[in-house]
Amino acid sequence: MENSFELINERLQKIEVLLQQLLQQTQTAIEENYTDQLMATGELAMYFGVSRSTVYKMKSTLDMPFIKIGKMLLFSRKDIDNWLNNYRSKNNG
Repeated sequence: MENSFELINERLQKIEVLLQQLLQQTQTAIEENYTDQLMATGELAMYFGVSRSTVYKMKSTLDMPFIKIGKMLLFSRKDIDNWLNNYRSKNNG
C-alpha cells in the first residue's frame, strides 16, 4: 500500500499541471480577444501615446485603416498592428 503522503503529493502534482494548462488556455483566449477588439479614437491615441488630434492627422495622411459608423471612427487593433508593421517596414527598409 502506498504511503498516504506520496499519494497526496502525486495528486497535488496532477492538480498543478492542470492549473498550468488552464492558465495557459485562459491567457491565450484573452490575447486573442484583445487583438480583435475595436478602439475608439481616444483609445487609439492612448495606445499610440499621442493626442487625439494626432490620430486624426495620421488617419488622413498615412492611409491608416479605420471603420466609420456615423460620425464615430473605430480602429481594429489587429488591422492597426498590421498597418504599423507594414508602415515601419516601408519606412525603415
